Amino acid sequence: MTGSGGELSNAGTYWPDPGNVQWQEFFAKKLNKLLLELGGRWDAILIDDFFGTQEAQTGFTNTAPWANYQTDAAYQNAWIEFFTNVRKKIPFPFVANLDGVSVTLTPDFFSRLAIAAGGIEMETYPEEYPIEDFRRILEEIKKIPKNVRIHVNSKPSPGWAGNVDKTLFAYYSFLLFADRDREAYWTYKEGVSDIPHYWFKEFDLNLGDSLGDAKEINNLFVRMFENAIVVVNTDNENAHDFERLDGGPFYDVAGNPMTLPITLEPRSAVLVVKNPTELIRTGL
Repeated sequence: MTGSGGELSNAGTYWPDPGNVQWQEFFAKKLNKLLLELGGRWDAILIDDFFGTQEAQTGFTNTAPWANYQTDAAYQNAWIEFFTNVRKKIPFPFVANLDGVSVTLTPDFFSRLAIAAGGIEMETYPEEYPIEDFRRILEEIKKIPKNVRIHVNSKPSPGWAGNVDKTLFAYYSFLLFADRDREAYWTYKEGVSDIPHYWFKEFDLNLGDSLGDAKEINNLFVRMFENAIVVVNTDNENAHDFERLDGGPFYDVAGNPMTLPITLEPRSAVLVVKNPTELIRTGL
């Protein structure tokens, strides 16, 4: 049902009940029929506009709270049960596009949902995250098995579209957890949602193997690779210095010598290159 402005509107009693076994069976049956009709051209299923809190659900859809669940935790547990049961009947993983409010307010649900569904998408990473939320998300990603899909749809804030520096900030933030053996994909979304976008897993720069997880050093997130170092400043207000490291020499992505320390402005990132000859070879 829609309201006078065309928005979805009801009393909160007609929402599909994810914890209802009959609804789970109905959903799986209809989806399998659709997949058969489409000829099996898919390798994952996107669940768009997925909400994990009542605040996000009611705020985005202008609807009443869920009728059958009195707390966020109860509703979240029902969805975990839903995906656990439905995936036994569907041959593909689901990628739940979890809203930013739910990601930041309930990061534990973010990782639980990803594991139960087989995948997760984030539209607000990293542009809208303050440093403390950024830190929690990276910790939650460590809990997610590498065969579970993680889709990062970096959506520009106002004025960011076409901004190369902000695009690189988003991409380098993705590299804080991406690995050759992790099912992690990245895209940079510009414009409205009905414009197709492409999910990228391989890249033009050969970073080499990761030398470990991202670490927080001097208020910067730093991740070491064989051929380069990813440095990200997620601070909204303050610049921070990346100090000189042992070894060297170091270069920028164009192969020019780089002198450390360097200052990263708020919400910026840089790739410090160790092996420029190896870096230009294809692959992550």
